[in-house]
Amino acid sequence: MRGRTSTPYRITHRKSSKGEAKGGRGPARSGATSPSANELPKSDQGSSPDEAANGSDDGCPNPLVLQRTDTETGEVEAVEIPCDRKQCPHCGPKMRRRYVGHYARVFSERPNLKFVTLTLDPKTDLDAEDSVEFIKHVWERSFVKRVKRRTDGELEYVASVEKQKTGYAHVHAIMSTTVDEDTLREQWFESGGGVVMESEPVSKGDALARRTGYVMKYAFENIDQVKGNAVLASEG
Repeated sequence: MRGRTSTPYRITHRKSSKGEAKGGRGPARSGATSPSANELPKSDQGSSPDEAANGSDDGCPNPLVLQRTDTETGEVEAVEIPCDRKQCPHCGPKMRRRYVGHYARVFSERPNLKFVTLTLDPKTDLDAEDSVEFIKHVWERSFVKRVKRRTDGELEYVASVEKQKTGYAHVHAIMSTTVDEDTLREQWFESGGGVVMESEPVSKGDALARRTGYVMKYAFENIDQVKGNAVLASEG
């Protein structure tokens, strides 16, 4: 394999070096109708075009193999780049740090920050296995809409679902909203979530970074237990 060069290349094929790779390249995001609303800036994304052109396995145990064609000579060769998948023991932690940094920066510019934990009513007849999809449904289809209508200005949030040792799920979120704690609790109850909700203000700086890290922790740790979107985020 040749060293790094400025010669233009065309990537013509991509697959996992150990079979077809599974899963997305990072946490999925919901609630964003604009294609670029929750896209990470280039500095926060995974492998760059330069990495794709020059090749770098970066210690990833399951790198992607790209077939690279020199547009001037027609020479074809294979290069490896990190898989950038959240399940990967090498790429996952790096990706998690990128997401923490991204959302910590985003919310450092937002007012009225709250760290919120929303729990389902323990008296519900819902099975633990069904609690993840149910709580995501309540969050996205009812609670967020209710809070948005009551927020002065824009409602912005990033959230994840934690599946507890009991098997039941709850939501951790950072929210930028003018809605007070009592109203949040009332809206969670009216949405069908229950009466258990905790909320505390979040200051900027290290406190925000810690809380963002806590939200992202469960977006990455519960990959095999939480189907669908790992990160629930607004448009902001």
